Amino acid sequence: MSFDEQPDGDIHGECSAEIHRLEGEVTIWRNSAEAQTERLKEAEEAISVIDGIGDTLRADSLDAAIDKASALTDACYRAYQAIPRQRMREYSQTEMIAIELDALGLRGDDKHQEVRDA
Repeated sequence: MSFDEQPDGDIHGECSAEIHRLEGEVTIWRNSAEAQTERLKEAEEAISVIDGIGDTLRADSLDAAIDKASALTDACYRAYQAIPRQRMREYSQTEMIAIELDALGLRGDDKHQEVRDA
């Protein structure tokens, strides 16, 4: 006979209640551990996808895209430098006038077409 048994072999009432409570906690912890394991699997899958994206970004195709973008930027800069400053000022002033006309509602709608055509 163990210390938690009555002389007839049955478990004491308070011990039975504690055993039942502990079994419930074990079930809760087991379910929690299973849920955490599932979350870890999902996280590992997400990390795998992110790693794959990183591998793609490190691939030569990205370097080629960067080289193309850099070449295009350089070409735009050279074109900008080739335009005379006075013409650039005129372009800027023309754009500012267009912005003001848009803000006043005087450009782009049909009821003012007659004024522009005159």
